[in-house]
Amino acid sequence: WTPSLASLATQPLNLGLAFASFMVAVMVGSSAFKLLTERGMIPERVLLGALALATASLGVAALKVRLPVLLLAFVVFEAVVGVYFPAIGLLRAKYIPEGVRATVMNIFRILLNLIVVIMLVGPVGADCSMDMKRPIIFTIGAGGLALASFFQWMCLKHCQSLQPLL
Repeated sequence: WTPSLASLATQPLNLGLAFASFMVAVMVGSSAFKLLTERGMIPERVLLGALALATASLGVAALKVRLPVLLLAFVVFEAVVGVYFPAIGLLRAKYIPEGVRATVMNIFRILLNLIVVIMLVGPVGADCSMDMKRPIIFTIGAGGLALASFFQWMCLKHCQSLQPLL
C-alpha cells in the first residue's frame, strides 16, 4: 500500500496515521463480524459480503483515483480483513475435520506462496512506475477476490446441506 499511496502524494505522507487507520479498520471489521453473527447472520453469508466488498475496494484501487479515494479503498479492504479472519476461522472448524485441517491448510499455503512468487516475478517486479503497476496488481487482486466470492456463493448455496462437524 505504501508505494501506491506515495505515487499519488504531492507531499510527504504520514504513513503512521495511514497504518493506524488500517488497524482501526481491522478492529471495526472484527466487531462488525461479531455483531452480524450475534444477530443471526451465518458466517458463510457474512464472508460472502466481505469478499464482495473486498473485490470492490481493490477494483477501486485499480482505477486512476485521487489519494483520498485510494486511501479509503485500502481502509475498506482492511475492514474486510477484520471480518475475514474470524469468519474463516469458524468455517475451517466447521467444514475441515481437525485431523486433516493442518494438511489441507498447508496445501493452500503452498499455492499461496506460488501466487506470491509469480506476482513478484511478474507485475510487482516489473521495471516501470507504480502508476503503471498499480492497475495491473489490483486488477489481479480484485479478480482473485471475485473468484473467491463466486466460490463462497457456491459454498453458501450448497454447503448449508452439509452436517457441521461441531
